[in-house]
Amino acid sequence: MGKDQIQMMISNDKGINLLRDNLVSVIEHHADRTPDKTVYVFLEDGENERERVSCAGISVRSKAIAASLCGIGSRGDRVLLLFPTGIDFILALYGCFYAGMIAVPAYPPRKKRINRRFRAIIGNAQPSVILTTRKIKKDLEALTGDIPELGELVMLAIEDVADKMSDEWADPGLNGNDLAMIQYTSGSTGEPNGV
Repeated sequence: MGKDQIQMMISNDKGINLLRDNLVSVIEHHADRTPDKTVYVFLEDGENERERVSCAGISVRSKAIAASLCGIGSRGDRVLLLFPTGIDFILALYGCFYAGMIAVPAYPPRKKRINRRFRAIIGNAQPSVILTTRKIKKDLEALTGDIPELGELVMLAIEDVADKMSDEWADPGLNGNDLAMIQYTSGSTGEPNGV
């Protein structure tokens, strides 16, 4: 196995192991072979199902999100992901992977409340796009007077991404060495650090 490949054991109906070099190829493999298989289920309160997504659903939504992101940014750009808990976060994360962009997940700031951590992440990560929900986007737009950097960023609401955008997706040519995500530490003893 080459240095730029990650061995992922994927079993199909015959128990054959396959070699994939990135997560997008793994998702596409499963979307082709088991499109209706449920991959994620979100339990709203730990017991009651709120939503679920299949292999094909992840593929279509991720491609649509990626195509939308590529329309406003470039491969290697950083995308700040601001989502409440749920499947939209997973789809946004995979959308970044499919676009060849670097996902930067963070907690959204509380409505009309600016925190130092959020500002530090924006300053350090230097995202070109914020991908979020319509509600959070509206809240952020109200904060642009207090956080001028927000006004310089393109904000995209995941609800505004149509599934038909998946037809416009182009494979960015990913490999196992590409940076996929920057996760920030809690910053409890200082400024948050990206890892």
